[in-house]
Amino acid sequence: MEDITFKAKGRNGSIELYPNRLVVIKALSGLQRKLTTGDNEIYLDSIKSINFKEANSMTWGYIQFETAQ
Repeated sequence: MEDITFKAKGRNGSIELYPNRLVVIKALSGLQRKLTTGDNEIYLDSIKSINFKEANSMTWGYIQFETAQ
């Protein structure tokens, strides 16, 4: 298993950065956990753009990864 290069925790999930991929882990409860496919693994060479909005007192922030797929 590869070592995690960076890990960030957010309000409803976290991301783990490895040398060649990014894993998005959703913080889900009961029924949501049963209805979803689980964690998303994105290889770094498939990421085309990243959108980031920092949270402030009025809104939650977010991060989006756009891939070629």
